[in-house]
Amino acid sequence: TPFLSMARSLSSDRPLSKPTFFIHSVMSPEQAIFNRELEMIAQKNPALIYRPYYTKEEGIITVDKISKICGDLKNSDFFICGPAAMMNALTKQLRQVGVPARLIHKEEFVLLK
Repeated sequence: TPFLSMARSLSSDRPLSKPTFFIHSVMSPEQAIFNRELEMIAQKNPALIYRPYYTKEEGIITVDKISKICGDLKNSDFFICGPAAMMNALTKQLRQVGVPARLIHKEEFVLLK
């Protein structure tokens, strides 16, 4: 995913300037195929807070659940990637809690058959 590439680009000579949450939403731990690598990247970058989120255990990811993990959302940028229905739902929820559209960034893709 694009976020894995972003995380891999982090280095000690270019640390994050503020706390950055990476919430990786997948159905189960077996689907979090880069989990260990992301945990190691977060250990080397204290401002990166990596949080796997398992929908089978925790339910569908929502802005309410994100705010419980991250705190105040209104002045944060959001980068969303995943199924269109999830991205649309999160975008709508973010707008409803007052996050400006300019702070919501989506990576859209389509799987071709």
